[in-house]
Amino acid sequence: MMNHRLTWTVASLTLAAALVLPGCTQQNTTENPNNTNTPGNTVQQQGRRATEDMREMGRDVGRDMGIQPTDKVREMGESAKTDMKKAEHAAAVARKVPGVTRATAVVHNKDIVVGLDVEGNDQQTVRAKEQEVKRMIQKEHASYKVHVTSDKDLHGRIQTLHGNAMNGGPVEEFTHDVGMVVRDIANAIAAPFR
Repeated sequence: MMNHRLTWTVASLTLAAALVLPGCTQQNTTENPNNTNTPGNTVQQQGRRATEDMREMGRDVGRDMGIQPTDKVREMGESAKTDMKKAEHAAAVARKVPGVTRATAVVHNKDIVVGLDVEGNDQQTVRAKEQEVKRMIQKEHASYKVHVTSDKDLHGRIQTLHGNAMNGGPVEEFTHDVGMVVRDIANAIAAPFR
């Protein structure tokens, strides 16, 4: 029932975007009455820059993960592009933490899910790095729930999710898989207390 509702919600939002966005392609000259020919003012120019940003981001992700992004990035809706940018930003924030050697993130709804490779095997140090990453990302994205793991299997699944998102995988499958990873992160955190 939940997946059915989600599918209809996604379909409705996609249809609404398809109906509204074509009217947004004309240049708005009222915002800049003195210089209407300023480069980068049109929605089309901004869209091209966003597409180029996504391609550049895709090359970075491909290099880090061994995945070659496709032209599906161009086909993503604005919401998906925004989520991908937030995910890349979250991963970049995580990589700034000393001892984090690799970070991958995905964003879905109000969840940011981050997988880490961390130097060392001491569980106390690893958990401290996870908490530091979580705190730093939460500070910049306060309205999101942040889930962080350094478990190698879970990080591998997050990398797969990120690759699928870059390549335009099915939304329903992505939603399910993100939910499963969030559940498994929660279970991993709770396991020592059982």
